[in-house]
Amino acid sequence: EDLERGFDFKKDTMMRTNVFNMGNGGYTILLTFHHIILDGWSMSVIQNSLEKYIRKLASGTAYEVLEK
Repeated sequence: EDLERGFDFKKDTMMRTNVFNMGNGGYTILLTFHHIILDGWSMSVIQNSLEKYIRKLASGTAYEVLEK
C-alpha cells in the first residue's frame, strides 16, 4: 500500500515511517523515502543510528541524540 502510494512533491513529506507490531513481541519499522533525499551511504548512517537508539531504549539506557 505504501509503495503504491508513491510521493507527490507538492504535498508529501519525502520520508515516511511506519511501525508494525508483529504479534510475537517483535516490531518491524518501515522507512519509505524518495531516492532524491537519501543515497545508500546516507541510509546506512540513519539505519545504524536508529539501531543504536532502539537497543538503548530496549535496555533502559539513556541515549544522547547528538553524539559527539
